Amino acid sequence: MKKKYESPRAVADLFYPEESISSCYNIACEYGIMGGEKGIHAPNAFTLDGVTIPGDLGADDMHGKLSAGSGCGWAENQIAEVDSNGKVTALKEVNVMNYKILDCDVIKQDGDTVYWTTQSGKNRLWSHMGKIGPKSGSHPNML
Repeated sequence: MKKKYESPRAVADLFYPEESISSCYNIACEYGIMGGEKGIHAPNAFTLDGVTIPGDLGADDMHGKLSAGSGCGWAENQIAEVDSNGKVTALKEVNVMNYKILDCDVIKQDGDTVYWTTQSGKNRLWSHMGKIGPKSGSHPNML
């Protein structure tokens, strides 16, 4: 069987503007900034626009900004994937104490202010609040 020869040709991918584009941004937890080296707890649970924002679960669930670079008070320790409409679609915490990477649950977003929780096991839950900050230099596009 003879094979037909085809001339080489260039193929280009086309970009369609209606495709969803996301970028990664950093968010510092306001409670961590206030807690500094000593740490503080988040406020008790409260309701905001009909959504319950939980408080911290355990007595040891502290928020801080430690000099070694760990803690939720450092913006680069929270990486948020934000879509083209400014909505947080995914959030992870990195370099936080003994935990490598923690998936976060976004509870509510009010403009640039985001309320989220992180959990470790059944008895540890941190409730966070912060504003979407600058674009992440180490994670420019995707989580």
